[in-house]
Amino acid sequence: MKILFIAVLYKFYKEKKLGLAIPLLNFVLFATNSWDAPAFFLLSSLILLKGRRFDLLILSALFIAIFKLELNTQAPIFFSNEFSGHLSFLSFWGLFLVLLYYNYLEEIKRNPLLILSAVLFFVSPAFIFLPLILFAVRRWEFEDLLVAIGALFIIICEFVTIDWRINTYFKFYLLAWVLFLHPTAKSLEIIYKKRKPVALLLITLMLTYPVIATPIRHYKAEMTLDGLNFMREQNPGDYYAIKWLYGKNVVIVEGVDGSYSYSGRIAVFSGNPTVIAWPGHEIHWRNNTKEVIERINDVKKLYEGSCDDVLEIAEKYNISYVVCGSYEKERYQCNFSCLKKVFDKYGTEIYSPNISILLSLEK
Repeated sequence: MKILFIAVLYKFYKEKKLGLAIPLLNFVLFATNSWDAPAFFLLSSLILLKGRRFDLLILSALFIAIFKLELNTQAPIFFSNEFSGHLSFLSFWGLFLVLLYYNYLEEIKRNPLLILSAVLFFVSPAFIFLPLILFAVRRWEFEDLLVAIGALFIIICEFVTIDWRINTYFKFYLLAWVLFLHPTAKSLEIIYKKRKPVALLLITLMLTYPVIATPIRHYKAEMTLDGLNFMREQNPGDYYAIKWLYGKNVVIVEGVDGSYSYSGRIAVFSGNPTVIAWPGHEIHWRNNTKEVIERINDVKKLYEGSCDDVLEIAEKYNISYVVCGSYEKERYQCNFSCLKKVFDKYGTEIYSPNISILLSLEK
């Protein structure tokens, strides 16, 4: 969505086309990802002001205002009491900074005093982006607006937290990363024309991390586009259970654990909703701790409770299938004496409490 919006803004900036799409995209972005909305509203407003399209600017503001009236935001906003370390900050943004500053070499030569603002880096590492904002504002081309907005939000999230510090960084850093794509690509193009070996080295460094870091930090596996490949080899029972559940469009239940665990794997890959998967994310995004805890307890009761408990919970959530693989057997004392087994392969079993399903299977 962000890249599409940038492309539309670029088209308008260069050719004054697709202007009517800008208010619509502002509305859609605010409705689908409100974290990015302020930055893109600011960016689009500056571009519309430069193009003297005040009508589109007012329309964008009205669209957002109408939606905001119906939006009940609960996330607190407060000043941070934790800050980034200088070394870790540079390790993340160092390559971007090199490319972005290279883009302003002429401005630095003409206005060397502006670079002195970078001494604030020793107060906070985020202030190393301050000269870039000053240079960008003075030049004021399309890529300069991207640099200015991206740098501004990097500085903001160093001092202001929305709800949760780590999520504020995640959202705004990802935003800045996307905004910097165009300006840094332009820098690489210039470097490539003047110093081809240097450009190739920088490109190699950027491509190295995703290829090398993933197997070092997580696991080594052969490259594939099949996201289920690992499961077919390590948990074939789960793999075939997922295949069996494809297209059924029913509620299932499986073992529950913390975030970033194996929990929820059947629902994720089969496309069927489950009662509860990653509690941490549910609580963080929906602020519904009481309901999440209730669902966790209900899942445990379904796996370990009496027949009455099992049937009551199955009816409560309209559950059609209960998955019992090695993951569930490690966590629960499974008791399915009153359920009908409908799938059994490589140690993964699926049971059904749904009478209509059982009748259809018998036919």
